[in-house]
Amino acid sequence: MEEIEKIELKEKLVALLESKQVDNILLGITLTNTQQMEKVLYTYLLLLAWYHPYKEVRKAARKSVQPVPATRRIKGVLQEKKLFRKLTQQSKIFTLLEEMNYFKEIDEKVLGNFFFHLTELPGAAMFCLKYETTSPQQILKTLQVKDSLSLKGFDLDTLPEAVGHFTHLVSLDISRNRFKVLPDSIFKLKKLEYLRHTDTPLSEETLQQIALHLPRLKAKQHFDKGDYLYRSKKYKEALEHFHEATEVEATYAPAWNWKGYTLRALEMYKEATNCYQQCLALDKQDTFAWANLAEALCHLRQYAASLETVEKGLEACAGLVRNYRTQTHEANLLFTKGLNYFWLKDYHACLKANAASLQLNNYAGTWYNNACAYAKLYKKKEMLDALEEALQLKRENYLNMALKDIDGDFEHYYEDEDYQALLERYKEV
Repeated sequence: MEEIEKIELKEKLVALLESKQVDNILLGITLTNTQQMEKVLYTYLLLLAWYHPYKEVRKAARKSVQPVPATRRIKGVLQEKKLFRKLTQQSKIFTLLEEMNYFKEIDEKVLGNFFFHLTELPGAAMFCLKYETTSPQQILKTLQVKDSLSLKGFDLDTLPEAVGHFTHLVSLDISRNRFKVLPDSIFKLKKLEYLRHTDTPLSEETLQQIALHLPRLKAKQHFDKGDYLYRSKKYKEALEHFHEATEVEATYAPAWNWKGYTLRALEMYKEATNCYQQCLALDKQDTFAWANLAEALCHLRQYAASLETVEKGLEACAGLVRNYRTQTHEANLLFTKGLNYFWLKDYHACLKANAASLQLNNYAGTWYNNACAYAKLYKKKEMLDALEEALQLKRENYLNMALKDIDGDFEHYYEDEDYQALLERYKEV
């Protein structure tokens, strides 16, 4: 019975010392018997004395641990190695914990967990993972940044099974560790696009298992090559890599979208629409794909289908958090809506859609489309103002388009002095 009471008392004292309330900690320090102090309680008090952020806590704890002979010895060693109170230096945290762990008076679990909860720095997390002082899942959760997790340089002998709980991860860095194999739980990370393992001696069999169970990693490599080639305007080569990405993993929605976007650059609009539809079958919230599909259908003169796609895309935009990306896609959808109405000769509806688009993105193409619509409505002043806006934003593109006027949008003004003067002024620029 007496032993049970001792255990219960110890648990209550630990709860007080672990508390985030200063009054509770001070009460725990007061109630702890310094003459018969157990290893766990001594470790708590020593760490509170040296590392707690509040001065009154440090002062009270210091009075409790000063009579213990080990206190001066431990402090002396840490001072000699220039590790005492180096909490601000990330690289020193792990070394500090390792040194303190050598002392038999220190409880390993309390040591790691105290520093981990106090700092949440990688050095403390490394120690906790190495000595398994607390739940690995809890430690990994504090280390993740959005959809990324880095265990680089943790020097781990095994990768925790708990990594499999983080199924949303896109990037995982396990470089500079000791393990040769990975837990099967890692194969649950189906969204993983980057797995960095430099200087971690993964076996050949493990690498083969990664390629087999995590195909998105390979698909992402092709995707990145395709993206680079697209931006270099090497569209045919880019198309090959985007195609490979979809072959490696057919459920990789962005690869389908960019395959379509590359086909668009090659003016293969029908093939592009098939790719956009594949993307949207996988991810109905991809606003970029909705905008691309609407544009491709407009190019194919499927105006009713394009307008229907615009509305679906706008609905997807409304369901997402407004940011620069979704705002740009919404503006593009509204521009395509205006373009559809232009070709349907509903110029007022065209101008209304363009006005909504321009509130989101001051795009030169929208101003040029406005100029064409006003020209069709014989509104000269509005036409000249809109055309000048387009020329100010992208002179070379829209000056050439106005001069060639392939569709005859401005034919009514070919002889107009003000129209010609505007074009001549921008020719000189």
